[in-house]
Amino acid sequence: MKKYVFLTALVMFWTVAGVTQSAAETGGPQGNPDAGRRDGHKLQEKFPEHKAKVLKNIAERLARLQHVQSCVQAAADHKALKACRQQEK
Repeated sequence: MKKYVFLTALVMFWTVAGVTQSAAETGGPQGNPDAGRRDGHKLQEKFPEHKAKVLKNIAERLARLQHVQSCVQAAADHKALKACRQQEK
């Protein structure tokens, strides 16, 4: 019985220690990863570039999906549908 109590206490300690360490690494309980960083302003300066890149990637994925959607809509049989799926990959 003492063994299980000890193991339970040990697991709880590791859990609390892990949560505390995680909160410290992310800048606190709010989860702000920039808190406490000296290079936080550099991240703010690069934000517009990062945002543009993310939006470009989304637009490219949407274009591919729309192309596949058009192919599937035009498919007249299983063979054509399979060709669309292969084209998607």
